Amino acid sequence: MGLADRDYTRAQGGTSIGGGASRFTAGRIRSLSPRGGYSASFILIVLCTAVFLLDAVLPKQWVQSSPWIAAPALREPIGSIQRRIAQLDEAAQRAKAAGSAPEVAAILEERSSFEVLLESSRKKLDDAESAWESRRNRGEFTARIEPQPGGGALAVARDPAAPPFVDPIAVARVDSVGPIRAWLQFTTAQAMWVPQKWGAEQGFQFWRFVGYGLLHINLTHLVFNMIGLWVFGAIVEQAFGRLRFFALFTLSVVVGALLYFLLNVLGLAVLGATGGEFIVPGLLFNNPYLPLIGASAGVYGVILAAAWLRPDEDILLLFVFPVPLRYFALAIIGIAILTLIQNGNNAGGEAAHLGGAIAGWWIAQRPHLLDDFFPFFHRFDGRRAARPTRGAASSSRGAASSARGAASARSNAPSGAPSDAEIDRILDKVREQGLASLTERERTALRNATDDHRKRDGRR
Repeated sequence: MGLADRDYTRAQGGTSIGGGASRFTAGRIRSLSPRGGYSASFILIVLCTAVFLLDAVLPKQWVQSSPWIAAPALREPIGSIQRRIAQLDEAAQRAKAAGSAPEVAAILEERSSFEVLLESSRKKLDDAESAWESRRNRGEFTARIEPQPGGGALAVARDPAAPPFVDPIAVARVDSVGPIRAWLQFTTAQAMWVPQKWGAEQGFQFWRFVGYGLLHINLTHLVFNMIGLWVFGAIVEQAFGRLRFFALFTLSVVVGALLYFLLNVLGLAVLGATGGEFIVPGLLFNNPYLPLIGASAGVYGVILAAAWLRPDEDILLLFVFPVPLRYFALAIIGIAILTLIQNGNNAGGEAAHLGGAIAGWWIAQRPHLLDDFFPFFHRFDGRRAARPTRGAASSSRGAASSARGAASARSNAPSGAPSDAEIDRILDKVREQGLASLTERERTALRNATDDHRKRDGRR
């Protein structure tokens, strides 16, 4: 298993990876579509890279990254009172253990006074939160961005009639990001809907279900996702065509966002119902303004589709260790599930990965459904998607059998058309080396032979 430099891959702008019967072409710049042009993977790589570079140079803007927190000045005293009550409880336990009844009585009396103070402070906070919700709904406040001494910035809401030195009525965290990210990033609060407590006024921005898949948080994030498209995209595009590849990638991105949204809303519901005392593994308890960014959900969909199409294909893990594609796919799915259940780092991203993987795996087995929902696909590339045969060898045999049937019906072919012997030679090459090994002339000859056969059968 290694990199092989072949004439036909150089001509098509790709790299053949593999050895023996297990071989696929990764990284095609030119498409295998009958209409030619650039490959879907190459187009997506150029688009994502252009978005990343453009967003990096455009003027930044502030976007909200947390819910509004009402009456921040009242929250610190409540925390201090709660900490003091906990200290008094520990002191009472020690006094009881020492058998000092007078000391226990004094501690309990002090604790009682702090309990009254805590109840009063909570009542003030509840009133302040209700007043803020009413004021926010009516728009009766002014907000501005204020940098913080420790770094970062806050959106600070104030009463327009109050002096500037009065404590703010609410604050929210904000991040400085590029304008494209601000417009396309996916958050639960912006793209769909969450309870009013968490800030639903920005919801129903449905374009974010697709747009976030063009964004990347940094250069490393971009490079790894684009490598995934470059390596695995050729398998899927070769099987389904360029337009169906775009559809599979896009649907994987959408399903990834949907799963992220569902788990986040359920997590917030549990959080609100239990006050944070009960945690359900697998749900997302992050704030609904935490952004979901990256093409990873689409890339996972492509990887799982490729793994279903060619499960025994070897890939080079870390460019050194050959691993069958089916085991590589199982490994990345296992990591995603484990991270999500343990609520580990990037649990939200792993939820989107799982959603994209599920979509890619499901669609790979039913590509004809894309034609049912989007009938213009087969009008564009002149064919409908058939149910693919799993595995590279059986796929090659299926393609060869179909094209050989076309060759057998060429008795009335016009002069200048390839001979049956030429078609047989091309089919033998497909069976031995795969469809990617064909030159442009050979693909044209095979396509014309198939078209002639369809016309005689009365098919389009």
